[in-house]
Amino acid sequence: MINFHIQIIWQSTRYELVGDYYYPCLTVEKSPPLPKYGRLRQRYLREHEYSAI
Repeated sequence: MINFHIQIIWQSTRYELVGDYYYPCLTVEKSPPLPKYGRLRQRYLREHEYSAI
């Protein structure tokens, strides 16, 4: 069996052929670290099990 890799670029997004379908090649960029009060709020929300109703 011959294995080959096909990619296309359309509207600045890369797509890869997998079987009969083209799937976008997506990556997740690392977000910048939270500032002091952002970390405090995040910890507060985790400790108090905040959930939007």
